[in-house]
Amino acid sequence: DRKQRSALPFVLLFFFSSKDRNLNWGRAVGSPLNGIFVMAQAIVFIATFFLGLLLGDCTAGTRLSKENILQEHQAKSEKRGRGSRPHLWICLIDDLGYAGLGYNSPKGEPKTPRIDRLAADGMKLRRHYTHMFCSPTRSSLLSGRLPIHVNQHNNALDTPGGGIAVNMSTLADLLRSVGYSTHHAGKWHCGFSSQDRIPTSRGFDTSVAMLGGSADHFTNCARNCPGGCVDLWENTGPARGLNGTYSQNIYTGEALRVIESYNGSAPTFVYLAFQNTHEPMEYLPRFLQLYDPSIYPARRIGLAMVSAVDEAIGNVTDALKTKDMWNSTFMLISSDNGGPHDHESNYPLRGSKGTRWEGGVRGVAFLTGGWLSSTLRGTTYSGMIHVCDWYATFSALAGKADPTDHLAEVSGLPPIDSIDMTDVITGDNLTSPRVSVVLAAVQGGQSSAGSGPAIVTTRYKLLIGKQIGGYQFPGYTTPNATGQCYPCVWDCGDGCLFDLDTDEIEHVNIYDQFPDVVKELKLHIVEAAASVWESPGAGANYTDPAALQTAEQRYHGFWGPWMSNGPLPLPPPPAQTSFDHCDDITVMCIS
Repeated sequence: DRKQRSALPFVLLFFFSSKDRNLNWGRAVGSPLNGIFVMAQAIVFIATFFLGLLLGDCTAGTRLSKENILQEHQAKSEKRGRGSRPHLWICLIDDLGYAGLGYNSPKGEPKTPRIDRLAADGMKLRRHYTHMFCSPTRSSLLSGRLPIHVNQHNNALDTPGGGIAVNMSTLADLLRSVGYSTHHAGKWHCGFSSQDRIPTSRGFDTSVAMLGGSADHFTNCARNCPGGCVDLWENTGPARGLNGTYSQNIYTGEALRVIESYNGSAPTFVYLAFQNTHEPMEYLPRFLQLYDPSIYPARRIGLAMVSAVDEAIGNVTDALKTKDMWNSTFMLISSDNGGPHDHESNYPLRGSKGTRWEGGVRGVAFLTGGWLSSTLRGTTYSGMIHVCDWYATFSALAGKADPTDHLAEVSGLPPIDSIDMTDVITGDNLTSPRVSVVLAAVQGGQSSAGSGPAIVTTRYKLLIGKQIGGYQFPGYTTPNATGQCYPCVWDCGDGCLFDLDTDEIEHVNIYDQFPDVVKELKLHIVEAAASVWESPGAGANYTDPAALQTAEQRYHGFWGPWMSNGPLPLPPPPAQTSFDHCDDITVMCIS
């Protein structure tokens, strides 16, 4: 077994060292002196053997290969009757606040009973980090990289590129390569300017997608199209006949179709990305009626939208149980960023979507599913996890012990940053292997969305320069009619340092008290700044007229790919445009 294998090197070491000294069992015969040597040798042998057992048990985890670790996890799974490879689900709720679910709200304001029951029987994640807005989080999740190594921007519908570079593998690519059937339903926002960027070209067998970042929930029409072009794409073409229904119901319906069509031949990976609670603020009336009319109107609509998600996730879990898939399902439910300041609550965290404060980058999240170990049910985990870590973790659970992105490697692109959390989510070792997240790192000037660099570790958080949203200190049920200051800037100057162990609400700046900590964290930021890389086209501030022409003429009113596959053409010269207007600033900051 493991201990015997670990003790073997010590036994061999003793044997050969004894041989070199010519102390062996043959010479002991007929010699009292040699008899003493033999007795001494025996004592040392026994001591060496048990030392090997002790040290072997303590260090076996570092000597075992990833393949052996995975085999052990699979053996445990089979012993518990959960199967060796679980069905893997990610349910992403758009723009959900940290206090956006009933179980995580101090007043229980959101009515989410189905989700709350799942969370109570699951593993809540207190420090699940994301980017501060949409597309970078999704690019990070599916590429296994921190946003600083894939994408830190939200591209407009008619802007080429962005999202995930075509010569990076996605989580769906990885899982499909080891026999999973892969399915996507909902918001994409990882690039679609060419066919090689849409979901079915990025590893998904099937997809019903809103390709961009936002669209009308009922008509599915997106902005930037005078005639009201629809943003709804099915597999390789416009989703004709599906539009005109509340978007959440479209995506949930597709997830239910995947479950119903399951035939047991292969495990499934489903990425269900709800558009709720992202603007435009639109709701189904029966959910609005759950909330008192006296609630601040924008907040009340947001609550109605998350209650709709609660019903949808309940329907999905019911279907998984009916199909006898739930016991072998492992599911992550998470927000993609902090909630917006106008309709979501991030209590007790400071800041909101579009900010680097905890309220912008710490998403409400938990793990559920019948595959989850019984020892972890009903627990709360406080270790650090970044959304990119699910890439390596799902890889291990799927039986692919090496998650290396070889496609990116041969293209000279950044490797994955994802850290395997398998030991955490199986309960084998609850110490998180992640000790830091560089939220933003730039060399000279401000980083994306107008806020300066930032890094968070297991204990400390450092923000440098001007930071948007620093005046947002939430109450129990904020936002409310008093409104909030956004994008009011908090100037951290050389730095704001917070001890998250004692001050997770980021109220007390201890920058001057811990110069050594500050120095170390700044060195990490400088090192990260040298490695920043974004997908071609990310953050481009121009639009391509061919996008609208293609939507109107080729797809007859639907947004879709408009460029040839391959490298992006050079962008046009920058226009002489001023960003002095409030609307322009808002779009740059939080779109």
